[in-house]
Parts: sequence; C-alpha cells; structure tokens
Amino acid sequence: MALEAGLGVDFPLPMYALAGITGPLMFLAPWLTARQVWGYVKRQGESRVRVDEDGLTVTMDHSSGSVGWAAQPRYLETDELFVLLSDDRNATAVTLIAKRGADGPAAVDRLRGILDRHLTRV
Repeated sequence: MALEAGLGVDFPLPMYALAGITGPLMFLAPWLTARQVWGYVKRQGESRVRVDEDGLTVTMDHSSGSVGWAAQPRYLETDELFVLLSDDRNATAVTLIAKRGADGPAAVDRLRGILDRHLTRV
C-alpha cells in the first residue's frame, strides 16, 4: 500500500511509520544519554581530586585514577569549573574539577596557578 504525496511521488506506508518512530527518538536521544551518564556518575559516589606538580588523581568511592599533564594538556575555566581537555580535535578525554570543592578563593587561585604552569589555557 502506498500513499500519494502532493508532488505525485508514492511513499510506502512503512516509510511513514519509520518516520513516526525515528523522529521522536532523535529528540529523546540527548535526554536518554544524559540520564544514562548521570546514573553512572551517581554510582561512582563522591569524587575527590588531588592536584600536584605531577598531575592529578581522582578518587571515588569505588575507584581511582591518575592523569598526567601530558594526557590532557589544555584547560578552560568557567565560573564553576576547571575543564581539562585532551589534545585531540574532539577532546575525547575530559576531566572536570568543581571549584565548589576548594577551600575558598585562595585555593582556587593556587589551582589556577598549577594549571597555568603545566597546561595551555583555551
């Protein structure tokens, strides 16, 4: 069975069904992805970050990992975060450091100083 469009082109009924399913999925995909990532982050528990001259160490309730400065040689700063980025075009490796975890403005300034010594600000 086919429906006739206004331009005289036949569109099979399955094409309309497919469009009716994939259209809403395209709008829901970012939300579904964010929900999945948030679930992962929540399971990791509270994060603690230690930054020194060698790099940084992130410790969570169930795991920990270290990142040397060469692995993420760029960073940017927002009002609430320091965002460390890998040097590939798509910045596939990202580390977020929340400023709210610092012991005040002086600690944020010290962290900024360490990042400026070892990384390139973008």
